[in-house]
Amino acid sequence: MEAFTYKGISDGKYVDGEIEALNVDEASHKLKEQKIIITNIVRTSKKKKTEEKGKKKAKGSGLFGKKKAKVEDVLIFSKQFATMVKAGLPILQVLGMLRDQLESPAMQEVVEDIRKSLEGGVTLSKCFEKYPELFDNVYVNLIKAGEASGKLDVFLLKIVEALEKKEAIKKKIKSALMYPGIMFTVAIVVSAFMLVKVVPVFAKMYEGMGIQLPAATATIMAMSDFLRGTGGTVLVLSSIIFFCCIQIPYIEKRKD
Repeated sequence: MEAFTYKGISDGKYVDGEIEALNVDEASHKLKEQKIIITNIVRTSKKKKTEEKGKKKAKGSGLFGKKKAKVEDVLIFSKQFATMVKAGLPILQVLGMLRDQLESPAMQEVVEDIRKSLEGGVTLSKCFEKYPELFDNVYVNLIKAGEASGKLDVFLLKIVEALEKKEAIKKKIKSALMYPGIMFTVAIVVSAFMLVKVVPVFAKMYEGMGIQLPAATATIMAMSDFLRGTGGTVLVLSSIIFFCCIQIPYIEKRKD
């Protein structure tokens, strides 16, 4: 048996706790039998790690300063927001609960600002409109439609569906670009190997013949000399630095 920490809604109230089950599906089934609408459920061990990461985030800053909310954070927020609104809870109460429940400090700040603005009399769509980097025009317009029609929960579910489709398309594009990227890298490595190891052998042969080389061949020889000299060292170091600059944000993202 494994322990799971859950958060959810029961009889219009926010509840949380732990439950034991063989897996997450059984845990979800048990909670549904107790008439609890699940908003979040994780294994207890993972939860502890998440809390530790949350504390590190609260202290602040990764390698690139204050961390911003990510697309994944917006998707998680949207799912939980839609679930709670569909359950019939007041929006201000929902935003207050989500502010305390979300793991991302950046997203917590955004949700709290939205809650305060809404409490001050600003419409919900205008509150979301303040953050175009997180909530695009489609997101805001669907909320406007929900406000106008009185079916906010329906339109929030449409938002979640649209975000999930968008993420699925992004993953497909990344997968499609992976193969050409690998092939391009292999081609560069093979070309560099040929210039450094193979071309010098032919260069010695041509030197012994004492003939004038064609322009294309001379260019290849010059490239070979460049790579075998300080130019090659500079290119290798530049490539390593470029690779590290690309990977550091990815590593930071994985840590989150």
